[in-house]
Amino acid sequence: TMAGAGFACSAWQQRSHDNAVRDDDKLNRERAADRVRAEREEQRSLEETRRLEQIERDEYWKRREHIFQLLGSKNPGLRLGAVALLAELADSAAHSTLLNETEKQELQRHIINTLCLQVRHEGLAHETEGSLEEHASIQEHIFNQLIKRFFSQEPHSPQADWRTHDIDLSHIIFRFPITLTNLETNQNINISHSRFLYSVTLTGCRLLNLKWSCATFERSLQVRAGELYIDQFTL
Repeated sequence: TMAGAGFACSAWQQRSHDNAVRDDDKLNRERAADRVRAEREEQRSLEETRRLEQIERDEYWKRREHIFQLLGSKNPGLRLGAVALLAELADSAAHSTLLNETEKQELQRHIINTLCLQVRHEGLAHETEGSLEEHASIQEHIFNQLIKRFFSQEPHSPQADWRTHDIDLSHIIFRFPITLTNLETNQNINISHSRFLYSVTLTGCRLLNLKWSCATFERSLQVRAGELYIDQFTL
């Protein structure tokens, strides 16, 4: 009887051990299967994110090329509309969750350069592309779009932040009056060799890295309660 009980206890222990081993094996297989599913799901998610990134990236550059074509139109209305579209493109790209920071900065730099070049083009005032008033209106609209994004903004502004980018507005004929108030920046702003046909008034502004060698002010330049720097020397 004692031997039988011993055999029964030993058999029970063996079964318990075998059951525990089988349970551990089953748990390990389930865990391995869960890891495989998780890795596959992560891979699918990564591939989908990359696909969406590429679609958005292609869409931004496609829109930019379309806007470029509009900027080359002889119709001033189309050019003015293209400027608005380009500013909208900059704002949407700045807050994209799919583009990386390098891509965002590259696109913003292209947009800024394009707008500055368009200011220069409008200053030439080609007769076949509109009246003097229309050229001046487009110039002023571009300038205002630049200013809104180059200087201090409200937190969480929907507009692109261009405060770290250089501004090249050199060799331009400005055909509209300029008035800036309470603006401060240490950006590199280059207006060298530009002509200002109308008055320029700066009130309470601090432009700490302004380059304006050979710039011409044909009406007046007024600086009120502010600081204007010329190649690191204070005026």
